[in-house]
Amino acid sequence: MYYARKSSASKFMFRKVGAREAKGDINQGAEVELTLCDDSGKAIGVVQRFKNDYATLLVSKYGVEDDLTTTNNSKLEYIKD
Repeated sequence: MYYARKSSASKFMFRKVGAREAKGDINQGAEVELTLCDDSGKAIGVVQRFKNDYATLLVSKYGVEDDLTTTNNSKLEYIKD
């Protein structure tokens, strides 16, 4: 999903929609966004999708808005084994 210029894994984290700076547990059913982080853990981008294309995801830097992409928020669901 994400192309990197160096041989390392990318860091991602879930953040609450509307409360990005919140810390702690995320409740069952909460709306979340998947965020790309730099090596220090700072959020630098968000996973989005192209409008009218539900299969293609991309990472957009925060603050970049255009007519081609839209949010790709999800509801968090914990699965018990």
